[in-house]
Amino acid sequence: MARWWTPVLLGVLACACGDVITRWRDPDVVVAEGVGSHGPSVLRVGFGQGAAFVPLDEVAIQVVVRGLQGGSWTMPTLRADTLAATVAVSCRLVTNANELLGATDVSTPTRPAPEGWVEVASLPIPVSHAPPATSASIADLEGVAATLTCTLSAAGASASATYAVTLDVP
Repeated sequence: MARWWTPVLLGVLACACGDVITRWRDPDVVVAEGVGSHGPSVLRVGFGQGAAFVPLDEVAIQVVVRGLQGGSWTMPTLRADTLAATVAVSCRLVTNANELLGATDVSTPTRPAPEGWVEVASLPIPVSHAPPATSASIADLEGVAATLTCTLSAAGASASATYAVTLDVP
């Protein structure tokens, strides 16, 4: 005698034996022109990430580190008030004696940061003496006054920041 649950059990077993594939799809999003893509109007440069961010306005020290794979680098974090997922960044580090120590021009993704900012964390800027340097060592740059200038561009707008810094070469 068949019981009432036999068809239910067979149905459950049949479903369990087959591959069930669920495909989730995000709905189409239509963004009006100019909405959600405003460019930056303010740029802040500092060190650290998230809540540990310290702007160069508060501590005007530019730390230079030796890279694990060679070279010497400074790696500031940039924060901007933009909604852009990708930004173009240009930074220059120049001594007060007008020697270009390092520069970078990159297109890089942003990530959310506290208080409505987006940030580019640990932007690598190579640091070395300008050619023709007589030595590859940069130890003589300890305590040297320099200027760090950065420009961040997105969505047809740009923001720039310039900081007077003192180099820290451990």
